[in-house]
Amino acid sequence: MSKVIFIKKVILGLGQVDVNLDAKDKVIDFVTGKTLKTLSKSPEEPVRQWYERVLIDKYGYDSAQIDIEVPIQMGSSTKLADIVVYDSQAKVKKLIIVETKKPLKKEGVTQLQSYLEATGTEFGVWSNGDDISYWYHGEPQSYEPIGRLIRSGETIDDIGAVKYRKEFIAVRHAN
Repeated sequence: MSKVIFIKKVILGLGQVDVNLDAKDKVIDFVTGKTLKTLSKSPEEPVRQWYERVLIDKYGYDSAQIDIEVPIQMGSSTKLADIVVYDSQAKVKKLIIVETKKPLKKEGVTQLQSYLEATGTEFGVWSNGDDISYWYHGEPQSYEPIGRLIRSGETIDDIGAVKYRKEFIAVRHAN
């Protein structure tokens, strides 16, 4: 684990984030403390660092429930999910998968949905730091946009009417 030497403030459309950097300008992950690539080699990293904080500060998840770059078996290949929130600190059952993209990049929702399908995970979030969408995967091959993510300790029933709003727009834009 590297020591934080610098903090770089990055402004995204949906918020701002302080990204921890080591002496070689590599990102030190907020949740895990792992040393990652430099920001220039990983332009989606500020989005991941921002959303890790959102999961803890806004939704009440414990950092011990969260991991990054989690392997997802996709047929004969393995992909890495950007962020996974587990239902407990034991990190057995995946509760939420988060797919982050660099700002302005629009694709990735289908990738997120394939991760949900492959793992049977119920909740997904896609964001590029400017736009965000929330998904509920309650049954195979079904992906329903929802109004918000569940907070720690909640279920899909707790978000009630937000889940069933037909006028809901799947992607929110920062303005």
